Amino acid sequence: MVNLLDFEDYAANCLFIRTKEGEVTKFKLWPTQKVILDAIEEMRKEGKPPRIVILKARQQGISSFCVAYAFWSAVTQPNYNAVVIAHNRETSRRLLELAGYMYDMLPDNLRPMRRYRSKDEILFENPDEKERSKNPGLRSRIEIKTAGLTVSGRGLTIHGLHCSELASYKDPDSIVSSLLPAVPDNLDTFVIFESTSSLEPAAVWFKEFWDSANEGNTPFRALFIPWFANPEYRLPPRQAKRWLLEPLDDYEQYLMRVYKVTKEQIAWRRMKITTFPRGERQFGVEFPAEPHEVFLSAGDPFLPSEVSKKLTLSIRHPIAQLRITDLRPDIEGDLHVWEMPREGAYYVVGVDVGGGTTSSYSAIQVIEVDLPNYKQVARARLNIDPVQLVDRIIKVARLYNEAMVSVETNSVGVAVVSMLSDKGYWKQFRWRYLDTGEYTKKLGWNTTASTKPLMMQHLLHLLTVGALEVPDRRTVEELVRLLDDGRGSGVAPPGFTDDLVMALSIAVYTGWLERKGLAASVVEPEGTPAPSGWTIADLVPKLVGVQTDVY
Repeated sequence: MVNLLDFEDYAANCLFIRTKEGEVTKFKLWPTQKVILDAIEEMRKEGKPPRIVILKARQQGISSFCVAYAFWSAVTQPNYNAVVIAHNRETSRRLLELAGYMYDMLPDNLRPMRRYRSKDEILFENPDEKERSKNPGLRSRIEIKTAGLTVSGRGLTIHGLHCSELASYKDPDSIVSSLLPAVPDNLDTFVIFESTSSLEPAAVWFKEFWDSANEGNTPFRALFIPWFANPEYRLPPRQAKRWLLEPLDDYEQYLMRVYKVTKEQIAWRRMKITTFPRGERQFGVEFPAEPHEVFLSAGDPFLPSEVSKKLTLSIRHPIAQLRITDLRPDIEGDLHVWEMPREGAYYVVGVDVGGGTTSSYSAIQVIEVDLPNYKQVARARLNIDPVQLVDRIIKVARLYNEAMVSVETNSVGVAVVSMLSDKGYWKQFRWRYLDTGEYTKKLGWNTTASTKPLMMQHLLHLLTVGALEVPDRRTVEELVRLLDDGRGSGVAPPGFTDDLVMALSIAVYTGWLERKGLAASVVEPEGTPAPSGWTIADLVPKLVGVQTDVY
C-alpha cells in the first residue's frame, strides 16, 4: 500500500525514470536527494515553509528530484500549482519530458485525469468539457518554463517553485523578485533554488544569495552538496589502482580525514582532473568539495594551486564574534575573532574603506606581526558610512594593544584618516619615500600602480612560504579567487569583491615596513591627551569559554 503523503515512499513505488544508460528504473532517492527531502521535512516540523537554496557540484540529480517533488505535489493535491524554471530551452524540454514520462508510467489507479500537455505545461483536469463541472479532476498543474522568456508571478498563486541553475540566468534578481511574492507562506508550499558554478554575471548574485542564507540572514536554508556526495563518483577498486600510484597529497589526505572520502573516490577525482584543460582549478569549480571552490573564474589565478590548497586547509571557525560597538559577544557580531589580544604582542589593523553604500563594504583586518611570521587574528566586514567606521576602527585598534592602523587613503579613506586623528588616535602608518628614505607627512597607505604590486607580491611570498596564517573562510575565498592582472598584482574577477584581501595586504605589508624600520607609526603629538575612558581593561570583555557556531 503506497503512502501518498510520503514522497519517498511514493517515489520508490510509483515514479519511474530513464537512467543515463537508457534503462527504466523506479525513482529511489540518492543520498544527495535525501538531503534536500530531509531539509524540507525539518523546516515544516519547525513550522517554517520550506525555502531552500542549494550550491552544488555537477550532476547530483537535484533537478530530477525537484521535478519529481513538484510532480508529486501536483498529482496528489487539488488546485496545486507547481512551477519549474530552467536556464535554457533544452533543459526545459528535458524536464517536461521527465514529468510527462512520470505521468505516463503511473499506476492506473493513481494516474489523475489530464486535460492536456502543452510545450511547457501539464494540466491535471478532466479533459471532458461536459463532465468537467461535475467531475473537474484535481485542477492542478506543473509548468516548466525557460528563464529569459516571459516568466512572471503577477496574478498567479504558486505553491511549489523550483529555479534550476540560477547562476546561469541573465537576470535572476528580476525573475526571483517576480515569482517569490506569488508563493504563499504556507507549510504546504516550497521554494527550491539551486545552481552549480557559472561564468555568467548572475553567478555573483547567486553566491551573495547563498552566502546570505548560509549566514542566517534570510528565510532560506542554505545547503551545499559536494562532488563526493554522488555515489557514482568513484572508480572500481581494480581500475582505481592505476590512479593511486602517486602518494596522497595533503589536500587528498584532508578530504579523506575530514569528509571520509575513500581511495576509490580520490582515484575518480584524479582521473576527472585530467579531462579539464585547466586541471585541478577547473575541476574545483565544476566539482567542488567546499563552497569557496565553486565561484572561481576564468583566467590565470594569482595564487599557485598548492598555495590555494594550503589556505583551504587552514580555515577554521572563529572562537567568538563581538559587537564592535561595545565589544561584547554576539552570535551576529561583526568582529570575527580567532585570537584575543595577548600582552606584549604587536598588532596592525589594515582598513580598506568602502563608500558606505548598500553594495560597498569596508573591511578591517587585524594581523599579529611576529617577524618573520604573520597571523590573522580578527576581521570585520562592515556596510556603514565612513563616520561610523572611524569609531569602530578605534575600538578594534584599542582592543588589540593600541595597534598601528593602516588605512587605504584612496577616495574617502583620506577622510577616515583625518577623522581618526581628530578623535585622538594618532598611531597610524606613515609612508617613507622609497628613493630618498625620508618620511612623508601623509598618514595612511596609498594604493597606486606602483605600490599595489609591492604589497601583493609581499602577500604572495608570505602565503607561498607559509609565513602568513589565514583562518577566515571569507578571506580565503577572496584570495583563491584572485586573478593575475599581468602587472604583478591580483584582482577580483568581474562582479566579485576583494576588500578583505586589500585590507589584509595593507596590514601585513605596512606591518613589515614598520617593524623593519622602513616606515613609522605616528604617535600622539606632545600635549594631546588621549580620549578619556579608553583603557585595555575597559575594552577587553571576559570571553573565557565563549564560542559560537555561527560563521
